[in-house]
Amino acid sequence: MSGRRDVSSHLFMLWGCFSISMASLIILLLECSVIIFIFRSVFRAFDKDNDSCVSVTEWVEGLSIFLRGTLEEKMKYCFEVYDLNGDGYISREEMFHMLKNSLLKQPSEEDPDEGIKDLVEITLKKMDYDHDGKVSFVDFERAVRDENLLLEAFGPCLPDVKVFMKLFSIFF
Repeated sequence: MSGRRDVSSHLFMLWGCFSISMASLIILLLECSVIIFIFRSVFRAFDKDNDSCVSVTEWVEGLSIFLRGTLEEKMKYCFEVYDLNGDGYISREEMFHMLKNSLLKQPSEEDPDEGIKDLVEITLKKMDYDHDGKVSFVDFERAVRDENLLLEAFGPCLPDVKVFMKLFSIFF
């Protein structure tokens, strides 16, 4: 073994970690493209040297955060995952993209995106402490320290530890 894993092998492993069956995954992929962005962002958070491969060291460091990470480490990790374009901020557009499938669309709605835009504005009011229209890591950290439930406000990016351990024991 070369000590490196490519994106596809990690995506397969991550599907199991997040308790997503293959049938559910297919449905989610058809309905929710944000899942792909989240998985790619998870991979990017693991791939510290940005070489499109995760070394054994990067893999172990990522697992360490999943399984035993401090709140600070988990905040940094989640922020990296949610910062879809890697610019150091979670923008309105990124929030919209991640939150767009969190609301049920009503058939009578003229503009189904209006509720999502409202949700983004509510999120900004709660998390954008410096009022610059985007969430920096400092904003995110402060919001999570004030309310721990905001750690995964934009979608699940930390696997259930028990499910992860079960899946890990199957593969390794």
